[in-house]
Amino acid sequence: MSIAIVIIGVLLSLVVPSFMRVAEQNRVDAASQYLRSIWSAERIYWLENKTFTSSLSDLQALGLIDTKIAAGNDGYFNYSITDSTSSTFTVDAVQAGSSVWSGTLHVSETGDVGGFVGNTSGSVLTPPNI
Repeated sequence: MSIAIVIIGVLLSLVVPSFMRVAEQNRVDAASQYLRSIWSAERIYWLENKTFTSSLSDLQALGLIDTKIAAGNDGYFNYSITDSTSSTFTVDAVQAGSSVWSGTLHVSETGDVGGFVGNTSGSVLTPPNI
């Protein structure tokens, strides 16, 4: 019986880090999609106003983004428009839901999502190239 418990413990110690990495990559992928939604919403806002907004609330009031993103947090990342002019904008998603992972993703008026999330063991996760 104790041998079975030791074997199960060894197997779990091998699987848990992989599971945690996959779970965090899913969060990074979701944050990337939210950033792309904000990018699309900013483009629509610009078409109407000939300027980009500095407020996620403005985008949500027009029904362009999800309410939880307009509130600035999806439980794992904090979202904010960090720069906005009539011709440029930058939106950041800062990892906030983990004591192990940290980092920032961003999108600008070009639509390219960049940045990374890393952990203390050196693993680095990046947004998917879509």
